[in-house]
Order: sequence, then structure tokens, then C-alpha cells
Amino acid sequence: MWNIFIERNLNEWYNTSHIGGKIMGNEKITSDMNIMDMILIMSEGNPGAIGVLMSMIKDPRGLLDILLCDSLEIRGSKLYMLYNDCCQKNDGKFKRTLQMLRGGIFTKEEIHANLNLVYAIPFIDDNIEIEGIPSYDEEFELMDDKWDEYCALNKESFTKRLNEKTKKNNKFESAIDVILEDKEVINVNYDKTPEYEELFKDSNKPQINSESLYSKGLGVSELGELIHINTINKKKMK
Repeated sequence: MWNIFIERNLNEWYNTSHIGGKIMGNEKITSDMNIMDMILIMSEGNPGAIGVLMSMIKDPRGLLDILLCDSLEIRGSKLYMLYNDCCQKNDGKFKRTLQMLRGGIFTKEEIHANLNLVYAIPFIDDNIEIEGIPSYDEEFELMDDKWDEYCALNKESFTKRLNEKTKKNNKFESAIDVILEDKEVINVNYDKTPEYEELFKDSNKPQINSESLYSKGLGVSELGELIHINTINKKKMK
């Protein structure tokens, strides 16, 4: 029922509230909003986020979770990333992640540092095993004597993984900046993936410049997944 209702109203809302690619009007939820308004404001027009929000309102605690996300400024594409990237579309893991966010396990700065990545990392590490921890489909009470240990271990794991991912991202972005700014030939050490071979099949040696980057439709994130940059030697194009 909600799917049909929102689909019928989305186009009309876009015409009145979505101008120049920016959502106009309220940026935060207010007390006079109905559920429809909340979904449209929180989704920022992102279809994936709309789907997540429609699932959230079916839960008895869904409204509280939506208000939590609003207070943390997790809206639109970031809300979808929280569900898709951080929780692998697992509803139980999503609820537990929200439970940890509500408990202040991760700072707002850490949350957004993660959600600002091209591909966000999970806040919860599935490799952490503690005997007696409920599955994602079960309730994990805050009064459970294992809750604090569970949160501490996940916090430690997340901080380490976020630092590693941030350093890697910065390395890739710096390399791309060089490519796009100077249009110089870049020689790189690389992992020979089929995608990489296709990109450079017409070259005598692995090289990349802005033209080859865009001709293959690759952006920063895709290139980052294909190439492991160890050293960069710049040589002016002649």
C-alpha cells in the first residue's frame, strides 16, 4: 500500500520541492510532518533511500529509527549506503547497527567519514565472535552482559578498518588528481585483472591518461578497484 502511495506522490513532490537538483524546504523532520513528508524529506529523492524508509516504518520502532537518522543527518544516499554497503541489505544487521549508533558507539564524525567514502565499510565486523551473542534476527538487549564487550570490539575493528580505507582512498585520489590535472602519462605497478588488460590492450606498456580513463567510462572508484598503485613515475607526453 505504501509503495503505491509514495509512487503516486513522488512526481508531484519533485515538481514542487526538487529544484535544480536540490531539495527545497525543510531539511530536518519537524513535529507537524506526516509520515509521507518524513519519507520524502529523509530520502532526498533517492529511490534506494525511499525503499529503506518504507521498510523502516513497518517496524514498531521504525519512527524512532528514522528520527535517529535525522538527528545524525543520515539521509538520502547516505541512508541507502548505511543499509546497502554497511549492512549488506540485512535487515537484522541494519537494526543492530542503528542500535549501536543510538548508543553513541561511533561518533557523528566517524559515521560521516565512513558514509562519505565511495564504498562505506560495515560498522559491525561479522568476523567478531563472542559466545552467546544473539544472531541478527534476535534481540540484543542493552542490559546483556556481553553488549559492552561486543560494542568495544566492533568499535576497535571499525576504527582500524576505517583508517586503512581512508588512507587507501587518499592514495587513489591523489594519483587520479595527477592524471586529470596534467594529462601526463603515468606508469604504474598494477595487479593484472581482465579489466585492466582491456583498458591497456593497445599499449606497449601499462599507461593511463585522462583520455583513456574517460573513453572507457571509468571514474575514480572504478579505477581504484582495478589498479593497485605502488609507485608513480611521471613522464611528459610528447
